[in-house]
Amino acid sequence: MSARALGQAKDLDPGFHLALLMLDELVGRQASPAGRVGGMIARTGARGRLRRMNLWLRLFLACGLLSTLSLGGLAWWQQRGFADGFVAYLDSVAHDRAVLVADRLADLYVAEQGWDRLRTDPMRFGGLLEGRPEGRPPQPPAPTVPRMPPPVPATDDFGRPAPGPAADSALFTRLRLVDAEGRYVAGSRRSTQPLEPVPVRVDDETVGYVEVAALPAAGGSLEQVFASGQRQATWTAVLVAIGVALLLGLLLARRIVRPLRDLSAGTQALAAGDYAQRIDVPAGDEIGALARDFNHLAHSLAEAREARRRWGQDIAHELRTPIAVLQAELQTLIDGVRPLDRTALVSLDAECTRLATLVGDLKSLELAEAGALEYRFAQEDFGELVDERVASHRSGLQAAGLAVAWHAPSGSVQLSLDRQRMAQLIDNLLLNARLYTDAPGEVAVSLRADDDAVQLVVEDSAPGVTDHDLPRLFDRLFRADPARERGRGGSGLGLAICEAIARAHGGSIAASHAALGGLRVSVSLPRGAG
Repeated sequence: MSARALGQAKDLDPGFHLALLMLDELVGRQASPAGRVGGMIARTGARGRLRRMNLWLRLFLACGLLSTLSLGGLAWWQQRGFADGFVAYLDSVAHDRAVLVADRLADLYVAEQGWDRLRTDPMRFGGLLEGRPEGRPPQPPAPTVPRMPPPVPATDDFGRPAPGPAADSALFTRLRLVDAEGRYVAGSRRSTQPLEPVPVRVDDETVGYVEVAALPAAGGSLEQVFASGQRQATWTAVLVAIGVALLLGLLLARRIVRPLRDLSAGTQALAAGDYAQRIDVPAGDEIGALARDFNHLAHSLAEAREARRRWGQDIAHELRTPIAVLQAELQTLIDGVRPLDRTALVSLDAECTRLATLVGDLKSLELAEAGALEYRFAQEDFGELVDERVASHRSGLQAAGLAVAWHAPSGSVQLSLDRQRMAQLIDNLLLNARLYTDAPGEVAVSLRADDDAVQLVVEDSAPGVTDHDLPRLFDRLFRADPARERGRGGSGLGLAICEAIARAHGGSIAASHAALGGLRVSVSLPRGAG
């Protein structure tokens, strides 16, 4: 870009001049291969520095850049519109004044029968602009009369110069009179392109024209002083607004980043195993929700670690008992204290069976909770399946001194289910009732169905379960009385496996107090299960 063009841009607007300088510098750098390579290296380095910046600094710079561009662009657009509108206003004022001057010049033309006297005395033209009779020069005041201070230039409601003597003096530099042939008579001798001329008419004949020269780009008139003041006030307000926006952006960036730093420190603490870490962010926005999720995650991890610790202890405890019994019986056989007969072998087989059952239940439960337990769903008559399993357990229940009541549905109950897994669920419930119900007692099984769901209920007589233990019955290896219940032969995993199977079928399982005095377990399955 040429120096002349830059100089003209500087005369127009300082902000626009600065933008052109930046554009010229950018074009100059890209004009040669070395400049292009240097620009690429600079941009790559800038991106690297931007990535290394702290988040609060990037937010602050983004806020500053946005406010600067928006306010600067708004101010530039406002100044551009103001300049165009102000020039149009001044031209309108000048045209209106030219109309008044044309009327005075028409009277003068009639009085003097031409423009000859006005050609020889150009100062009379200025008098006509100020409204003095026949354009005579002003008379000096008498020496004895004290002179008053000059009046303050009048302005309109918008702070703009109002038409008057001062404005007429400024107009003297823009107005000129030419005769009907376009020859110069009086007034301004500027060579700028005039605006639309105002004819001077006498008896419907045009005897001359009052021309208004175009407003100059630079000067010292009151109008231009006013425009310069407005421009300075606008840019000052923009700078103040940008400063306030930067300050607010800094405060906002720090407010946003502070809880994120706390979350980062808390995450590092969680990674190090400190699950007691909590974040206190009272805000109700997205960052507050993230902090609450973090606290929930820390609580869940702490509970999972505690459950894993208890799980390991419970497994070790459960495996230790059958292994200790096996070791004791084998030792008595080795020492010859007990003869190796059928009774000893049956006892060893029972302990091995119990150990294998516990290991199998553990494997089934782990597969179910991991979602890896295989299910083969098919349309089955659930009532027929329950009837089959009750018949299979009836002799064992009766041998334990328990009466069996089976309330079968009146019709077929069709469900999509895995027959093997659902049979395992029913077997576990009936086995649980047989192991933990005192004789003589009772076990009642019922099946109810409606259009939406099917409910299987297994309840038994005393002993019952306390309110404190009811919610924990489906925990792994939980026993209300471990010393007593282990002697009954249960693994402590039956109800947990039942819960996993019910969930896999889209249903639920719950425990409550039974009307018979013992435990009531209900399994609800949707008709669309599977």
